[in-house]
Amino acid sequence: MQVIVPPHSHVDSHTVSKRLKSLPVLGSFHGSDVLNIYGGGDLTDYLIHFATNLDPNGGLSPQWPQYTTSSPQLMTLVDSQATNRTITLDTYRVEAIKFLTKLSLAHPL
Repeated sequence: MQVIVPPHSHVDSHTVSKRLKSLPVLGSFHGSDVLNIYGGGDLTDYLIHFATNLDPNGGLSPQWPQYTTSSPQLMTLVDSQATNRTITLDTYRVEAIKFLTKLSLAHPL
């Protein structure tokens, strides 16, 4: 079931809102960005730049910052801003990431 969140509406902080595709608690569903990437959406340029240069940045698209452990930045797609994109810090899952890192170091594939 898809829950429609009107632009400029309040979204609970535990909900990840992505281009009018918001599922309470879970956020967007898997694959909800496929058309935006492969169907000529605003992420298509990032894909082309990454495929040709191993860097999503270039052209007229806003800068997509590199994700690092010292600066965990995400590009968040939203409906309520003129550019529909904003940079947010990936700090909402710090403990889960620490657990997964510890687990993968203890049991490498």
